[in-house]
Amino acid sequence: MFVMIESLLRVLDWEPLFRLWELIVMICKFLWELLLLLGGGRG
Repeated sequence: MFVMIESLLRVLDWEPLFRLWELIVMICKFLWELLLLLGGGRG
């Protein structure tokens, strides 16, 4: 699903939306790592 959205944004060449998508992914990764850290996970 993520690949499909990314491909779609590239085809449409919507630069602002693509940058926003990258930002959202970055925030999600950050929150996930923080969750693992607080949960005493692999970190």
